Amino acid sequence: MPQSSRVLPATLSILVPLLVQPCLASVHFTSQSNTGFLSFTRPDFSDARLDGSITLASTADAAGDSTTIGWAPYQNTPINRQVTSTGGVTIENIQAGSSYFYSVRHLTGAPGTHTYSYTRLAPDSALFMASTIGGISLLHFQSNASALAFPPNPYTWSITINGDWSSQGDDPFQSELLSLNPGWTITQH
Repeated sequence: MPQSSRVLPATLSILVPLLVQPCLASVHFTSQSNTGFLSFTRPDFSDARLDGSITLASTADAAGDSTTIGWAPYQNTPINRQVTSTGGVTIENIQAGSSYFYSVRHLTGAPGTHTYSYTRLAPDSALFMASTIGGISLLHFQSNASALAFPPNPYTWSITINGDWSSQGDDPFQSELLSLNPGWTITQH
C-alpha cells in the first residue's frame, strides 16, 4: 500500500547567528534575506535536503571597519558552507568548525553584501525532521534564526519546496502551516 505524505512547514529557521562584536561594531546591517530550497524524492522524506543561504547588506561608518559573525548549527553541522561578498565588503579570517565564523570588512567604507551558504542533508534535528503519524509521512521544517538586520530594515525568509504544494489542507499531498509569528506575513504561496 503506498504511503501518503505531506509537508508541514512550521515557523522558519536553520541557524543561530552570533554577532561577536555587537557593541563595538561600526558595521551596520541594512537588510537580511534568508532563502532555502527544500528537495526530496522519497515519499517518507528520508532523503530530504535543504540548500540555504543568508544574504546581509551592510554599511560601515569608515573605511576599514569590520565585525565578526558566526553561524552556529542547531544540531548537526551543515556541509558545503561558504561565504561570498559583493560591493565594498570583503571576507576575512574564516574559521570553519562546527560553528562558522568570519570577519566582514568594508575596506573602502563602501556598502556591500555577503552571503553565507550551506546544505543540510537528510532531516537531522527537531528543526528539520521526518516522522510518520497515523501512516502519513511528515516533514517538519522550522526556523529559529534571528535577524541581524533589525527593523525598520527588511528581513525576509523564503522557502521553496519542490512539487505542487499549492493545495492547503491536511490531506495527503497538501501543505499545512501550523504556526506563524503574528509580526510576519505570507506574500506568496
